[in-house]
Amino acid sequence: MRLSDFIVQHVDRIVDEWETFAEAISADDSLDRTTLRDHAKSILLAAAADMRKAQTASEQVAKGEGEGPEKTPSLDLAAACHGVIARTVGVRLGEAG
Repeated sequence: MRLSDFIVQHVDRIVDEWETFAEAISADDSLDRTTLRDHAKSILLAAAADMRKAQTASEQVAKGEGEGPEKTPSLDLAAACHGVIARTVGVRLGEAG
């Protein structure tokens, strides 16, 4: 099974684990459960959709090195939103990884 297919098929279960982890690392409860779950799900589904896109070998290398964000706008938007939310609730870089 391809990873993108696994993510799509099990997105709710993955989001459950994501939520549990987020609760464990954040003392701030200002972010409601629905918002957290919606953002997590959108990030996962954007990543899965991006994995399914055809790409040349050079595009694959460039993406692996963080180049070419204009080719993945939905994934970049999802990641940016996640970063803003994480920062808002007090998660520091390194805690979420």
